Amino acid sequence: MRKIDLFLTSFLIASFSHVYAENTDPFSLKNSCEGNDVSACVTLGLNYYENLDTITAPQALAAFEKACELKDYQSCNAAAQMYLKGDFLETDNDKAASLFKKSCSHNNKDGCLELAKMRLSGLYDDFDLNRAVKIFQQSCDSGNGESCLKVGALYRSGEAGVSSYSQAQNYFGKACDLNSYDGCAQIGLMHEEGLIGKKNFENAYDFYLKACSGNSGIGCALLGNLEKRGLGVTQNYKKSLMSFEKGCRLGNLNSCSNVGYFYVNGIGVKVDYNKAKNIFENSCSKDEVLGCSYLGEIYLNGRGVSADTTKAKELFEKSCDSGDSVGCNFLADMYRKGKQVKPDYSRAIDLFTRSCENGDSDGCANLGYMYEYGLGVQTDLQRALMLYTESCSENVGFGCAKLGEHYLTGKGLYRDKEKADALIKKSCSLGSSLGCEKYFRLRETQ
Repeated sequence: MRKIDLFLTSFLIASFSHVYAENTDPFSLKNSCEGNDVSACVTLGLNYYENLDTITAPQALAAFEKACELKDYQSCNAAAQMYLKGDFLETDNDKAASLFKKSCSHNNKDGCLELAKMRLSGLYDDFDLNRAVKIFQQSCDSGNGESCLKVGALYRSGEAGVSSYSQAQNYFGKACDLNSYDGCAQIGLMHEEGLIGKKNFENAYDFYLKACSGNSGIGCALLGNLEKRGLGVTQNYKKSLMSFEKGCRLGNLNSCSNVGYFYVNGIGVKVDYNKAKNIFENSCSKDEVLGCSYLGEIYLNGRGVSADTTKAKELFEKSCDSGDSVGCNFLADMYRKGKQVKPDYSRAIDLFTRSCENGDSDGCANLGYMYEYGLGVQTDLQRALMLYTESCSENVGFGCAKLGEHYLTGKGLYRDKEKADALIKKSCSLGSSLGCEKYFRLRETQ
């Protein structure tokens, strides 16, 4: 027996409870429904839905539509959901919208809320956006955490008519308090990105931890990333992998891609290129672009596969064009080094800039290198130092190594050997080959 859809179990059945027919015999219910007994139609529809298949789905739909004609507007919502989800039926967004609209026009709050959701999902553009926002706000005020989450997202993006980070924080906070844990994750992300004051990784970590503990897939992904990078918390690869694995089990593909990263690099687990490749291919096929970037990286370096720079470049372009900062960084590095492509510093500058602006600290460090040496751009040492500082503060080993180098030589900065030593040591501890080379050279001279 197929499980009843959560939409029906959560509020339809509760709403229908007052109109259940006492008689549950299918033949009698069908006759009564045809005789315009609304309770019979509702009960018949629910009975069919409990055993949904290609035969019962059209019968359930017909019963709900009949009840809708008889002015049971929650039945209009049930029929609309069936058209929207396409369970054993052809999906029909127009019919779904029409039924929700009928329900909403008779002041059924659930119908209005579902119509607003269709508007935000781009499935029904004729519904006024401002009205949709107000519906979500009213739903939020009534204790619906998912609605609070949507309003927060609208204020963050500016789709609510005005971009307001304080309002976004307010509604994400309401969602979080109502145990809609993606809201906790979104507040954490705002702290991490510096949208509500300066970047605060400690605050971000606390919110991500709460989100992941509440089974938010995105919360686990963001938590794992801080644990991997040692931002706001002591770097801990074991905990990071556990967070990513939990996020992956919860259906977050970004988490899955990060699990693959651990396997391809043998971090806390035995190297398994084949497992990593399968993870990356699955994520990338579902347009999780970090998976595309990591898949491109294994083709670029021939890790468990025959090296294929053409395929790597295609994957990097796909991910970068879709906004993945890691993909932009990988692609920029190909153009900087001329790795199976014609060297193009101007193209590399553009891509490193995109990577940095989209939040990849490695991209910022690499951009700093381009500015320091005037590769494809006019030399600007101060900008380079600023980029090294920014990337080092987010635990990029290369950025720390370059910054330490400048404190050591006094180039562009006051010479400070103690600070240089600390930065170069940090760089080596972060796994930078350049940092370790400089660190051991310093030890030899002492």
